[in-house]
Amino acid sequence: MTDERATTQSNENGECRLVGVTLKHDHVTRVKESNIPEGVKYDNHIKKPNGDVEFRDPMCFAVGAKQSRDTTVTSIPSWESSSTEHATRLWKQFSDHGELNPGGFLPSSSSSSSSHPPSGGAAVHGEAVSRPGTKIAAAVANKVRVPAGEKRTLVFVLSWDVPVARFALGTAYYRRYTRFYGRTGTCAGALARDAMVHYRDWDRMIQDWQHPIASSPDLPDWYKMALLNEVYYVADGGSMWTDGRADGHPEGDSPATIEREGYMGQFAYLEGQEYLMYNTYDVHFYASFALIQLWPHLELGLQRDIAAATMMDHVEEWDLISTGKMAPRKVKGAVPHDMGNPGEHPWTMVNSYNIQDISRWKDLPSKFVLQVYRDYVITGDDTFLRDMWPVVVEALEKLSTFDTDGDGIVDNEGFPDQTYDTWSATGCSSYCGGLYVASLQAACAIAEHLGQPDEANKYRLAYQKGQETLDAKLWTGKYYRYDCSASSHRESIMADQLAGHWYSHACGLGGIVPKDKAISALKTVYEYNVLKFGDGGMGAVNGMRPNGKVDTTCLQSSEVWTGTSYAVAAAMLQVCRDII
Repeated sequence: MTDERATTQSNENGECRLVGVTLKHDHVTRVKESNIPEGVKYDNHIKKPNGDVEFRDPMCFAVGAKQSRDTTVTSIPSWESSSTEHATRLWKQFSDHGELNPGGFLPSSSSSSSSHPPSGGAAVHGEAVSRPGTKIAAAVANKVRVPAGEKRTLVFVLSWDVPVARFALGTAYYRRYTRFYGRTGTCAGALARDAMVHYRDWDRMIQDWQHPIASSPDLPDWYKMALLNEVYYVADGGSMWTDGRADGHPEGDSPATIEREGYMGQFAYLEGQEYLMYNTYDVHFYASFALIQLWPHLELGLQRDIAAATMMDHVEEWDLISTGKMAPRKVKGAVPHDMGNPGEHPWTMVNSYNIQDISRWKDLPSKFVLQVYRDYVITGDDTFLRDMWPVVVEALEKLSTFDTDGDGIVDNEGFPDQTYDTWSATGCSSYCGGLYVASLQAACAIAEHLGQPDEANKYRLAYQKGQETLDAKLWTGKYYRYDCSASSHRESIMADQLAGHWYSHACGLGGIVPKDKAISALKTVYEYNVLKFGDGGMGAVNGMRPNGKVDTTCLQSSEVWTGTSYAVAAAMLQVCRDII
């Protein structure tokens, strides 16, 4: 909960110079007078829909500057930033002397700044009373003498302590960092101090972690960027990392909340800033490699939450945006699309998505089984695999009911019942069918590992039957057609047609289609979906027609999806590095 910044001052003149830099932060806007610690916000209002419950959760901020032998750190713990008089006085002090003097501003009972602050820095805090409708702020200044021809670096920090994450319906969770800093909401100063003391170590550890990739001459710059910079979304994607309930309610039934070896709380991140759904599972399928490889306990906890939600049954019905028809929000045995949204109660009110009937999607159960097995392969966590097994069986049993013609492949129902949720499919399809076959293969491997030979044989036979059907119904001689419908896009070349094959290889299972056909299909995707779109420089377009035209059946068939393009590239590397 900190943001450190270092500013380097260079003196290219022939004589020594004094340089000062100041940082200020507006803490709060008060709606009424209240004698509470400066920067602690109790007017962070959230009301339940009935309007009769109001929550006031603590929040505080701190600004700090790191002091060294060459610097002088001064501060004004409390001043009225909405006052022209205060702002003018503060600026005059700083411009005249490069320092700040708290005298004449808002009264404050305490301040940690001094000429020799503890731990080598100063974090501004104290108590102040603001007038209604005004803003109070804190400011810190750092002054340094820079000899001629030399440089000096000044370090500032902004920290905030917001211990409670409260959702719109009133449910609340403590954030994970409170396990180490407490839950009072008054620890911004401690956070600032730790940042000033340890920021160089943090920078060094990040550089050490990134160095093998960043310094590799064998990796292109765009690939280094993708591996390192794009990980930001794990922290910046509206992410939530909890450490127990903060509203007096019990933890609930989610196995992720049970204290166990490796317990790391519950983790959730939004699909996007415009799609406010936590842990959207159909696309987490693609993004989850970063989580399981870098923060495996967070991924395992997320999977446990998905498993718990799979066994939920929300019988209430709601309107579907696509058709106007009514459908249940969640059916037991159906893997959820998402874990809810900030406007309701995540982890309990799952499935915020109501465009299509999500309980009838054909890809989510297969993606759950494949991710469970992939996570076991990477972590070797037998307990996790055993805990997930009953849910794997339940999910596949529910999914198998969509094999309406008994050919061993689930049948799409003529509406967009998959992650490509504007792109309809009917009958056996390369995307959902391939994922289903791969999930049966993974289920067989799980059963064998858990010592259940009868179950393993059942899934092995189902997998083999599905393999044969996939090949018989979809193989064109060059690639796997989109689906078995009578539609105009039946013969389309889908970039993601071998998603199941890709994941099977990632799980060490060897793929689901013959190698020669996989190579042919991926070469076709490269020739058509990549090279014939945007001069080959924009990734793989989702759908292409055999005549070399983009499939314009719907918006999504003519789009390029980042996750899909990376998945296709990974599949090419798995099967044949010489494809491109």
